[in-house]
Amino acid sequence: RQLREQEETIQELQENQRLMMLRQEAERVAMATRKAQPAPQSRAAAAATTPPQGSSAVGKQISCSTLPASRGVQGPSAPHHPTVRAMEERAKQRAERRREIEEMKRRKEEDKLVQLQAAEEERRRQEEAERQAAAEAKREERRLKRQKEQERQGRLERERQQQVRASEHYQH
Repeated sequence: RQLREQEETIQELQENQRLMMLRQEAERVAMATRKAQPAPQSRAAAAATTPPQGSSAVGKQISCSTLPASRGVQGPSAPHHPTVRAMEERAKQRAERRREIEEMKRRKEEDKLVQLQAAEEERRRQEEAERQAAAEAKREERRLKRQKEQERQGRLERERQQQVRASEHYQH
């Protein structure tokens, strides 16, 4: 169970990492489109956003790689690229489906446990009933034995009395 939870956590972390990378890529694309369509700005603002003349591709990579670090502070009201929004929505749906599946599994396990407990209780009841039936059968068997023994003793006593009467009868 712990292993399964760890695997799920790993999957969620990987999914979050993919989402972060996609957001970063979307921001880069959005920034590139903003640069391609410059809005009217003051010269100071334009100078602040454009890289220095001597910058190379390495400088651009550094500026892009530092951008995502500041991105984490954005609130939920910040506009996202439609692709990122769609991906986030799908991720939410997957997470919800995963939760629903886990809930169904948990319920099935609980139902199975309840059924196993009920079956165990029924088995115990049957065993107890069988024990009681066996004890009753033994009691009945002992009673019948006593009854037969009493009948045998009674028969022997009658035979003995008949022999005594017969011997008295023949002696007189």
